[in-house]
Amino acid sequence: MTDPIPITPSQRALLAQVEAYLARTGMSERSFGRRVAKDGSLVKRMRVRPITYPTGDMILDFMRDNPDGAF
Repeated sequence: MTDPIPITPSQRALLAQVEAYLARTGMSERSFGRRVAKDGSLVKRMRVRPITYPTGDMILDFMRDNPDGAF
């Protein structure tokens, strides 16, 4: 079995932003992932492995464009 790919500090920071966004808006992790990337497990996977730069950009764009969690 190979070692997991480490999560970078910038990805930890992005995860912290996502978690703060979820707490502020009351949106569930699954809803967030589905809205951002059509992937209900996105946030869960962010905790254990890196995401791609395009996915990170989609996350930031979504949070910027939907500050109150409204779709």
